[in-house]
Amino acid sequence: YDKSNTLTNFIIHNNLAYVYNELNKYDRTISLLENFLKEDKSSIHIKIIPDIHNSLGIAYYNLGNYTCSIEHTRKSIFF
Repeated sequence: YDKSNTLTNFIIHNNLAYVYNELNKYDRTISLLENFLKEDKSSIHIKIIPDIHNSLGIAYYNLGNYTCSIEHTRKSIFF
């Protein structure tokens, strides 16, 4: 059973990213979510993926990487 494609796994990653952003640990947010998004997924949970991109946008913005921030904000709006 592949747990990486479950809704619960998406929610856990989203919640961890939220906590890291609240604690101003933006590097951890980026590392966690970029690695998570690079994994081969057979399904994307459309209810969670906008929040994941939003968290990445916030993290990149706070680190001064505005180009990546805009890119992830656009993806968040798209999804």
